Amino acid sequence: MLGLGAGVALQRGRERALQRQLREHAIHLRRFVIPVLEERASALALPESERHRDVDDPLELTVRLSASLRATGERASLPFTDTLESPAVSAERERPRQLG
Repeated sequence: MLGLGAGVALQRGRERALQRQLREHAIHLRRFVIPVLEERASALALPESERHRDVDDPLELTVRLSASLRATGERASLPFTDTLESPAVSAERERPRQLG
């Protein structure tokens, strides 16, 4: 019985420590990470519908806001990913290489 009681007490202590750590992580996300993401969202003119202000969980908000920012950045860079090749470059690529 004594061993069982000690095990339960240890488990409760671990649970309290884990809960405290989760609260600290949430505070750090709200204090340091989310404000940076929100500043970036403002700089990119992220639509209000993609800012997820209705999400209360700081981890979920961080993930969703990060995903929205990444998607917006990818959409913004799409026009610049297409490149044009000059005819000389195309001809150079098509010409077989000579050995020797």
